[in-house]
Amino acid sequence: MGTNQPLRRTSWRSVTIAALLAVAVQAMPARAGTSGAWERIAPPAQGGGSAAYANTTNLFYVFGGDGTNILHAATTGNPPTEWINVRTTGTPPPARTACGLVFDPTDNRLLVFGGLDLSEQALGDLWQLSLDGEPAWSQLDTGGEGPSPRADAGVCFDDDRGILVVFGGRDGSGDLVDGDLHQIDLRQPEPQWSRWEPAGSAPMPRSGLVLCDVPVIDGLVVFGGNDDYGNLADAYRMSYGSHEWSVIAGTGDTPLPVSNALGVYDEADHVLLVWGGNGSDGEVRSLSLSTEIWTVEPNTNWQPAPEGHTHPIGAWTGGNSQMLVLDGENNSQMYEFHYFPDDGSYWQDWRDPGAAGEIRYGAAFVYNREDDVALLTNGSNSYEQPVQSTWSYSFSGQKGWCNSFFNSLCGNETPALTRHVAVWDPLRRRMLVFGGMDAGYNRRNSVYAMEYMPGGYNCWSEIATIGTPPTGRYGTAAVYDPVGDRLLVFGGSDVSGYPRDDLWQLSLAGVPTWSEITATGGPGAREDHTAIYDAAHRRMIVFGGTNSFAGHPGDEAWALNLPALTWTLLQPTGPTPPVHARHTAVYDSRRVRMLVFGGDVSWGADARETWELDLAVNPPEWTLLEPALSPQWLPSLRSLHAAVYDSTGDRMLVYGGLLPPLGPVGNPYPLRDLWSLQFDFTGGATAVTSPRSAIAFTVGEPTPNPSGGATRFVYSLPSAARVRAAIYDVAGRRVTRLADGDHSAGDHELRWNGHDDAGRPAAPGLYFLRIDVDGQALTRKVVLVH
Repeated sequence: MGTNQPLRRTSWRSVTIAALLAVAVQAMPARAGTSGAWERIAPPAQGGGSAAYANTTNLFYVFGGDGTNILHAATTGNPPTEWINVRTTGTPPPARTACGLVFDPTDNRLLVFGGLDLSEQALGDLWQLSLDGEPAWSQLDTGGEGPSPRADAGVCFDDDRGILVVFGGRDGSGDLVDGDLHQIDLRQPEPQWSRWEPAGSAPMPRSGLVLCDVPVIDGLVVFGGNDDYGNLADAYRMSYGSHEWSVIAGTGDTPLPVSNALGVYDEADHVLLVWGGNGSDGEVRSLSLSTEIWTVEPNTNWQPAPEGHTHPIGAWTGGNSQMLVLDGENNSQMYEFHYFPDDGSYWQDWRDPGAAGEIRYGAAFVYNREDDVALLTNGSNSYEQPVQSTWSYSFSGQKGWCNSFFNSLCGNETPALTRHVAVWDPLRRRMLVFGGMDAGYNRRNSVYAMEYMPGGYNCWSEIATIGTPPTGRYGTAAVYDPVGDRLLVFGGSDVSGYPRDDLWQLSLAGVPTWSEITATGGPGAREDHTAIYDAAHRRMIVFGGTNSFAGHPGDEAWALNLPALTWTLLQPTGPTPPVHARHTAVYDSRRVRMLVFGGDVSWGADARETWELDLAVNPPEWTLLEPALSPQWLPSLRSLHAAVYDSTGDRMLVYGGLLPPLGPVGNPYPLRDLWSLQFDFTGGATAVTSPRSAIAFTVGEPTPNPSGGATRFVYSLPSAARVRAAIYDVAGRRVTRLADGDHSAGDHELRWNGHDDAGRPAAPGLYFLRIDVDGQALTRKVVLVH
């Protein structure tokens, strides 16, 4: 929408693929049972939602949008935890979009005002969510002359006075409401709305504006919006005491006229930060409320800044000096803007493997039970090109994704691969990666290992093997046999272009040795099948797949008895699942069953279904699971996705994949969402009402920064702990180690002299300090100059 056109009430509705894929998840039952309950735990895609930060819980909340009344939350620690749907009690507000959401720190509650309901009628109600104990919703009973029902209004909260202020917006017909301010004193036993008549140089009526409480001036600031004649770039301040408006002159690098931008107030630096919105040029600008000068804040990070889309939502986190942004048109993308006016501000992607364009399909996902972490490696991006990156996902402590760059990867990493396989080798605490297709469309048969250590000191190596290896291939299936200490590989499409039915083992004891296994019987040639290791019966189960030259064996399940090396075609009871290929299968160790989800299925079947093959009974039994949510709330159709079973949290996690074309013509669409199929909530990761708190230890900013060679870092430990600290370059290579040992509680200091481990001066550039304390890590940037 151009800057000369009015911004109507539906301006937040950017029709994008992301919006089409957004799936609203309803409230979960207390216990899902063996059929489970689906929950989307990736950053929420809620176009037209609202956000707020609560410093009492260190949580970033997102409410409403896309016709929902869901409340999502994630911590703002480093790394942040996974997103959850916050479980609440009481009666929640009706579903809405374009509402106001603010945090009241004194009473520890979120406040929701107005918006549009599902029938696009404007609302004027006021709700609170108490965050003390189990979060509880209630509608506030108010009196007085309240604001008329409206959406896209400016809403802010002044904690010193306990007042909620509302200005601007549009009614249910899309017309601008009056230009009066409305306020309500929420510290009173019976809160009453009152109306402040405009005085002085008051702003004209508008919607999609920035409205921020500014305690230093005991007032508020308004910026931008749309007045039906176009977007605006003007700014005003108003005193709570006199109700007098005045214009902020605003010289310097003034912003373009924008509406529905994100604006936050940084009390420490007394500046208003503005980014994004309709008409934005994508720059972050700061407005000094002391000098009334606008300044463009350049991004000093090697990661590119996000584009300034319309209607981003976000919040300022105060002590962390960062603005959290959930981007508008790409509203499942999360960013952090770190504001350091003296040392250089920078953008950073939220720690999510979908960030920085790393949408992927054909990736490999493995679970490390000992450390309660999963590893996702490589896959294809939205340009159908293999990527070379690894992410870890922690299921305990600080739950959530962490990029391989911050995992201190070293050594000979795999090339960019897609449709490869990976297994976890528990004896050596490493992930093994085999096969796949590289960027030159070559089928690979090399084996790589990534050794995992708590704290992220991980290292890649290519495994030197002897014996005759299998031909290069993709679309294969593999398991780790812990009793035989070997990698087992079956089938896949090799350099001949045909699916294979061969079985191979890589013995890992001593010198890794390849050999082909001749097993009695066996499934026919296939690709894009799955395999799981049935620990209870010491056998490999192969399911599904396709062979375009010899039929489609995708509804068969075969068992390889590992002591006897004999194949058996299983004859399960129960309904037969449809043909599956390019699906996922995981082993539920609690119930001795295989879970199958998604993929390419036979005509007329629903690929969103989850099937259980109960291996604890003889004969095994197929069951179509019925998760607690109705089918329209399942994850989107997908194939070539990745999945693991989290035995600690008792859930299956599904990530990414390819969405089939949305119509008779078109291309498949790569996904970046993360879903959990939760089973027993009594021990599950989502049983809590909010994520865990942030990392307890603290690390100060490096001084000086930029540094001419000697840099000081101060950190504080709440209790005695094992501390590892090192400097890394932008490629993730360790430059020098600063600490590795036990440290007492209290304040400590590290110094870097600008040299590497060999005593050589490091080259000028950007470096990272990483401090790991008992498996939790924080990073700080330092720029080295000479």
